[in-house]
Amino acid sequence: DAEFAGGDGSAENPFLVADADQLNNVRNHLDKHFLQTHDINLSGYSGGEGWLPIGDNSTPFTGTYDGNDYSVNNLTIDCNDNYSGLFGYIAVNGNISDLDLNSVDVTSSSDYVGGLAGRNNGLIDNCSVSGTVSINGWYYPVGGLIGENHGMITNCSFDGTVEGEDDYCGGLVGWDEGTIIDCHTTGTVRGDDEVGGLVGYKVSGIIRGSHSECTVTALNLNSTQTGGLVG
Repeated sequence: DAEFAGGDGSAENPFLVADADQLNNVRNHLDKHFLQTHDINLSGYSGGEGWLPIGDNSTPFTGTYDGNDYSVNNLTIDCNDNYSGLFGYIAVNGNISDLDLNSVDVTSSSDYVGGLAGRNNGLIDNCSVSGTVSINGWYYPVGGLIGENHGMITNCSFDGTVEGEDDYCGGLVGWDEGTIIDCHTTGTVRGDDEVGGLVGYKVSGIIRGSHSECTVTALNLNSTQTGGLVG
């Protein structure tokens, strides 16, 4: 079978992604351009450790993925690797847009965990995640959308549950050194310390036009860095 439903991976003629196997093939072309053409169900990739994230810190995703307002459903991850999410690591030139992730169940016993990506250095625009994102053990950070953000996130949302046993737990982003604009979260966030409805720990950068309606709980009763918006 062809790797994709069409295209050549250029910006002018992106690879067309129509099903789960074709989405899995994105990892073979990390610097190319992609356009999703149908809703995709990943339930066939739920066995064992589940979905293998696309890109990591040594070979990050540097291309563009346009969800085209379609969805990816039933993403399941249960692993002990760093950088867990639909994408593992998005580089400075990477761009994910117009994509909805529904019914995610992402769990890791390691660092950098998010529904969409473990770490983002690029641009995430008009994306949403719903479901559960969690870390087992004393690892961090964890966020409903992105575990650790050093890039830009605009017009994005999370609805669901984010849980961690350590620090840096956020409804949208666990650890943030980037820019967050016009984003919102609903649901529940629980962590040890540095827990926030939108961001667990904000090191630098900008938050603008954003809000959270999450219930936020610090497991550490002596926590002094827990907040409705930012821990």
